[in-house]
Amino acid sequence: MHQAAEAGSTPGMILFGMTQITGKGIDKNTIDGVRMIRRAADSGSTRAMLILANFYNSGAYGVGLNPAEAKSLIAKAASLGDPAAKDMLASLDQGAQDKKAQ
Repeated sequence: MHQAAEAGSTPGMILFGMTQITGKGIDKNTIDGVRMIRRAADSGSTRAMLILANFYNSGAYGVGLNPAEAKSLIAKAASLGDPAAKDMLASLDQGAQDKKAQ
């Protein structure tokens, strides 16, 4: 995984980053794991964008709670054609409209 990540493979980056975060089979390093997933997202991986969005929505793994950043990542993934991101973005937009109506 590490070699694949270093060679620029976005699936390798995601797998290695998650392995670093969980510490399964290697030393746990949450900061470097999140950085590796960010690197995959910056390389255009919509899957990595959605993983990071989840982290920002919950404030997990030291990224801090940041719903605006989460929505930005989801919107970017949706603009790249990710069907799950499109559904998530529609759900977020509907929730915002529902709150305004109340």
